[in-house]
Amino acid sequence: IQSVGQNMTVLQPGSYMITIEPDESSQPVDNPGDAREPLSIVRLFGGRIMNRKTHVETTTTWVTLNGYDDVLLVEVIEPTTLSAMFFCTNQAQVESRGQTTLLILQED
Repeated sequence: IQSVGQNMTVLQPGSYMITIEPDESSQPVDNPGDAREPLSIVRLFGGRIMNRKTHVETTTTWVTLNGYDDVLLVEVIEPTTLSAMFFCTNQAQVESRGQTTLLILQED
């Protein structure tokens, strides 16, 4: 789980929006009602951060992102490492795309 460049990155101070990035294989073509969205467990550690939804400042936290519409808003106060694991229960989606991408947007 701690392979730099694969599932880990360092966030510099600033405001971030973090979510699971949907792609063209997000919805099954055969039956859109069968879509199952991935789950991500995000770990932030090694610096000071504040979850902007809870306004709690900490040095380490775990957060789940449940599907494409879930968003983590975080204020990074000191450089902080982000690491993530993904779970997808739709075998066809796993086989067709082979990876899930975490979208990390730094806000101005």
